[in-house]
Amino acid sequence: MGRPERKAAIKRLETLRGGRKLITYVMSTRPNYGVEMSMDVIPRIHRQLDVLRRASPKKLSIDLFLHSAGGDITVPWRLMTLIREYTDDIDVIVPHWCFSAATLAALGAEHIVMHRMGMLGPIDPSLPPPYRKPDDGVDGGIQVEDVAGYVKWLRDAAKKPATVQENIRLLPQTVHPLALGAVWRTTQQGRMLARKLLAIRKTATKAKTSEVIKRLSTELFYHGHPIGRGEARSEIGLDFIVEASGDLEDGIWALYSTYSDEMRLHDPFIAVQEALKLGPLAPPTPITPPANTPPSVATRTLPVMRDVFVETQLLSLFHEAQFEITLLRNFTGELLWTYAMTLDGWAEEN
Repeated sequence: MGRPERKAAIKRLETLRGGRKLITYVMSTRPNYGVEMSMDVIPRIHRQLDVLRRASPKKLSIDLFLHSAGGDITVPWRLMTLIREYTDDIDVIVPHWCFSAATLAALGAEHIVMHRMGMLGPIDPSLPPPYRKPDDGVDGGIQVEDVAGYVKWLRDAAKKPATVQENIRLLPQTVHPLALGAVWRTTQQGRMLARKLLAIRKTATKAKTSEVIKRLSTELFYHGHPIGRGEARSEIGLDFIVEASGDLEDGIWALYSTYSDEMRLHDPFIAVQEALKLGPLAPPTPITPPANTPPSVATRTLPVMRDVFVETQLLSLFHEAQFEITLLRNFTGELLWTYAMTLDGWAEEN
């Protein structure tokens, strides 16, 4: 589906929401090709807000249509405070994924309007790979609650205080010592941002803030835990959740589906398969001895992929990426490949 279909779906959802202006912020959650929230979106959100302000003489009421697996935890605060420079009437619509940093952003809305497929997630952040020791055997970053969990587990499992202290002393031998300090700082940053975002709501109540933050940061245990709208209201304490139903729920999913189709969100990205779809790589022509057979080599340029959208009815801003894949098949039939990004930037259309 293209821009005309997305514009029509945006218009329909605005009508269903009583004329509120809709800004979509949709990131790729495609398997093997996820895109994270980052600060480069802030100028694009600012531009969309300016476009809406010029086009509407009335006070803006904004719906942020948000689909993301998370990212930079500093983005939610800047994103929501920027929108509040234009209006205090801001709701977040959650069609499907709204995890980690995206959940943080949603905490700063007056209402979180959730489709039945919508999911929030814990807000405990993770540390990037540079904080790991190079030989620790851990893939990716460090979940900050894993460090706290290790210490809590020792205290619960060990019968002697000396055993606890000895095992805690072993921790810096596995995790870089600076990472332990960063764990504390990152944890405090995430909780501070959650507190500030909850506090900027017009209907904020201080009584529940600490409990909500505790449940979202320490009591769910697994960073990928999906929080449905019922659990968000009844167990987390987010009493500003709105459960979409009827035509509104259909309109939310119709708009999400246009992005899902455009970005192939349910189709794993496997670069070598994408390259071979553009044309098979012929086997090498055998010579004697076989080991001297030159390999078959081909280069394929994959179609341009749009992996982030920031859209309104009036303007479409999107991030594009493109990859060039080099394939090599040797005389044994083994297929090798490398790839390089040849396009990485923002573009627009009306």
